[in-house]
Amino acid sequence: MLSRLHPVPPSATTRLDLLPTELIQFIFSHLNPSSVLKYTRLCFRIRNCLLHPYFALQLLNWHETSAAALSLSNLFLGLDIPSLFSTIVTAPASPPPSLEGDPPSLQSPTTLDRLWFKFPAPFQSAYAKTHYTNLKSLHCQNWPIQTAIPPTLHHLTNLTRLIFRNNSLQGGIPETISLLTGLTLLCFEACGLDGGIPSSLGKLTHLQVLILKNNAFSGMLPESLEALTALERVDVSSNCFSGPVSGALFKGWSKNLRIMNLSWNQFSGHLSPSLCECQQLEELNLRGNQFSGRSCFSKESATGVARLRLLRKLDLGGGNAFSGVLTDELSACLALRDVALDGNNFFGRLPADLGNLPFLERFDVVSVDKPPGRAVAGEGGFDKWMPSTVREGSLLCALLKRQGFKHEWKH
Repeated sequence: MLSRLHPVPPSATTRLDLLPTELIQFIFSHLNPSSVLKYTRLCFRIRNCLLHPYFALQLLNWHETSAAALSLSNLFLGLDIPSLFSTIVTAPASPPPSLEGDPPSLQSPTTLDRLWFKFPAPFQSAYAKTHYTNLKSLHCQNWPIQTAIPPTLHHLTNLTRLIFRNNSLQGGIPETISLLTGLTLLCFEACGLDGGIPSSLGKLTHLQVLILKNNAFSGMLPESLEALTALERVDVSSNCFSGPVSGALFKGWSKNLRIMNLSWNQFSGHLSPSLCECQQLEELNLRGNQFSGRSCFSKESATGVARLRLLRKLDLGGGNAFSGVLTDELSACLALRDVALDGNNFFGRLPADLGNLPFLERFDVVSVDKPPGRAVAGEGGFDKWMPSTVREGSLLCALLKRQGFKHEWKH
């Protein structure tokens, strides 16, 4: 109506393609970061202006917006935001400033922190540069976000701890994580991730803890991980890893490795005697795999099990097929408390000196988790163990009696 009363002369109009990019970006920079991206669908010209890295950095620098002021429903036109963030009722408060000496963390994220996962790459990079530059610890737990790990994580150059736990992520580990060379702890636990482990993770030479448990990772453990000489704990349990475990890994981890959990995968082949070089090892869990043949725990191929003097937990059961006579050297591991050998093909006598282990609390030789279609020692042939070599009254004797043995014991 106003245009009919006061028509705008052609000389007073300007075509959109003739407007300077800076002017368009300046106009849209006054909008809320959570709503500006819907305008990328207006036209190709505006889309290019709004997705430019400079505009993303400019917008987020100008708008230090509190989480409570953000509007989730206006983030993307046509995107089903309510289903993605249905569990977010109110925006959590911003995290309090960290105490002097404590590393900055992200355990209480704002809504914008959560939306970071859904931002386009230029906005992810800009947000990381403006909000996470001093971040030491990124802890994302129970976030209702179904998307991939942001490949822009490499902008968090000061990060030392990266923890994703109980999330609904998609895809695998991005290669860019290998650029976070200051990481000492990397945890992806129960996140729904899959694919193989990037060989580039071998560049994280300061890594002390690697946890990848309860996902759907597959393939072999890359030999490049032997470069992680500072590793103290490795837990890749409950995945779909397969193939042999290279002895080079044990050699690379030998100085500091204390806990290794490879349980409930599909690892196969022989267990390398290089394992015995990990003299700091306290826990070894290989349960539920497909290892087979003679190992360093077999008398026929023992190569230094006695050096594992700090070993407290040893679990070789639940589906493996280790064979041979159990080595006498195991009795030199005086710290042993928990031993599980069930489901294997060991035979011969139990070493008598195992009865001298002072802290033994569990010594399972009868299968609890019987693998389908495989004969299990202790359920029709366990007499091959001849446990009468064990001294009457020892802790081991009592543990074997609980499992139903009625042999005459050595006095």
